[in-house]
Amino acid sequence: MDKKTKRAVIFDMDGVIVDSEYVYMQYLLEFARKKNPSVTMDQINPMVGLTREDSWRVMEQAVKNGQSWEVLQQEFMALDIYTRVDYKKIFRPEAFTTAKELKRRGYLLALASSTGPKLIARIVEETGMRPLFDLIVSGKQFQRSKPDPEIYHYTAKTLGVPESACFVLEDSTVGIRAATAAGMTTAALRDERFGFDQSAAKYHVERISEILLYLPSVQTENVVLCGASSYEQKYYFNERFRALPEDVKKELQILCVLFTEDIGGVLTLSYTPEGALEFKVEADDRDYLFDEIGSGLKIRQYQREKRELLEALELYYRVAFLGERMEDTDHVEA
Repeated sequence: MDKKTKRAVIFDMDGVIVDSEYVYMQYLLEFARKKNPSVTMDQINPMVGLTREDSWRVMEQAVKNGQSWEVLQQEFMALDIYTRVDYKKIFRPEAFTTAKELKRRGYLLALASSTGPKLIARIVEETGMRPLFDLIVSGKQFQRSKPDPEIYHYTAKTLGVPESACFVLEDSTVGIRAATAAGMTTAALRDERFGFDQSAAKYHVERISEILLYLPSVQTENVVLCGASSYEQKYYFNERFRALPEDVKKELQILCVLFTEDIGGVLTLSYTPEGALEFKVEADDRDYLFDEIGSGLKIRQYQREKRELLEALELYYRVAFLGERMEDTDHVEA
């Protein structure tokens, strides 16, 4: 997983939430063959994911009947094929369950699609996805939609999060390029039917729900590992970490207790949302025996002498609790 914590997940619609691209292409092939019976699906497959003009220029080149892309597009739109599509039938239910789980984990959710706003509204209503999205964006809002990254820059800005904190699920070549160009982490939903180049995506998934492997719960506060208090003469260990080896737990106890015996106050070791271990020291205002200068020196001593232990604990937390994979982490060198 990326070093920077993700805060928002952005879904493409066609080909991701609904398997609409295959249905649309069947209608487009039927239309093209009425113009030129020799047109093949391979010739018009590149239309998927492009802007209206770019897409219909592909059709113009495929049929080669003298009609401009504008005329061809107008004729096809007059057929109003979208009213014939049963979006509930081609809806991927795991899009709903995955989005619901992401909301539970604390993520902002957005839909960023090149489709027009009216059709987007119809699809999210019919599939029941509308309440799950914090923001819905149509490519028609921009001069150029995907592969131009503007739609994703706008989505991040409107959500109020940096692009680096966004995780995008796409399927088409142009969608993946747009999200990647915007500086976002991209996962590609595999689809070999249209010859997509998905190589620019960081992750590749067979099912929508697989993105949950890369998106652990959003953590906004530190998680305490252990601590000790000179006032209560107590040591505290968070049982969430009981799987740690006994010798490690013992070493942590000695570290914390010796600190409070030598320095005083309360020492806490906790994990930041990114998985770094932090030392925090607090003392009662009336505790005149507390050694504030010695506190900083002692912590720096621990950070130096216990470096390998602390780095191993950070790696453990990032893998076991933040869901990072070993190959995506910086390995600790002995």
